[in-house]
Amino acid sequence: MIDAALTGVWAASRPAVFDARWVPAAPAITEHFFLVVSKRADGSLEAFIRNPEHNAGAFFRTRSVTIDGSRIILTAPKRDDAVGVGNADGTLTLSKIDEGSRDIRFHRASESDLRWFYPSAATSWTYQHPPDTGDGWRTATLRSVGMSEAPIASLIDAVVQSRAPSLQSPYVHSIAIERHGSLVLDQYFYGFSADQPHDVRSAGKSVTTLLATSTIASRPRCSSADTQCG
Repeated sequence: MIDAALTGVWAASRPAVFDARWVPAAPAITEHFFLVVSKRADGSLEAFIRNPEHNAGAFFRTRSVTIDGSRIILTAPKRDDAVGVGNADGTLTLSKIDEGSRDIRFHRASESDLRWFYPSAATSWTYQHPPDTGDGWRTATLRSVGMSEAPIASLIDAVVQSRAPSLQSPYVHSIAIERHGSLVLDQYFYGFSADQPHDVRSAGKSVTTLLATSTIASRPRCSSADTQCG
């Protein structure tokens, strides 16, 4: 039997699986999944999944939860059911939560798990000068380049104070600020670091468009009478 007191945050992790499009090779990344179960006003249960590495929960959607003996069934319109089974050790195994359709074994989230669930362990932010890691970036402090810390602190506090994430809560992986050729802020969230690749997805479209637009705008305008334009 699955305990009817299913509400709360459940955690799981597994090695990420990438397709053949990675060049030169897929990085070694551990994916983290959080099953968040809550009770609606009418007493019924609903659940969604958070996944900072690839945001798989966006496709899983918020689902209605039904408990049937030792099984938990998560349903959503126009989606295959995800079926879970309660295990003797108190864990929960779910199938069909993503395209890979691999089973994932969830356990009650611990403090160490929540590093990837909350943006930060702390609910307030303290500025730190970016360290010199030898990666080619010159570093400096905000004050040394004439920037005020207060508005930046307000921005980052708004990120780290998110303590009740919903399905649609944004994932801000990192914030970096460069000023006058120096890196003055390099802040990471949700367990990410400078050493971990990020799945930028459609953000690449925006960057490509910006580069293409900048290139076109910088080209000289030529007329048919010009002899210096190619």
